[in-house]
Amino acid sequence: MIYNYCYSDVLLKLLDKLKKKDRNQYDILCKKRDEVLENPHRFKNLRHSLSGRKRVHIDSNFVLVFKR
Repeated sequence: MIYNYCYSDVLLKLLDKLKKKDRNQYDILCKKRDEVLENPHRFKNLRHSLSGRKRVHIDSNFVLVFKR
């Protein structure tokens, strides 16, 4: 089951800036986004103040935090 996604205006600006600055990192982020949309349940749940959110590592240096 594929889910829909919605970006805030701030995130869209950041992604546009990333696309211009580092295309490879942008492509990695897009691939990871597709994985999350395919099956968001397979990623690790966060605890405490971030409960209700999940995390996924992007390119070993960055972590994407998302909510279903």
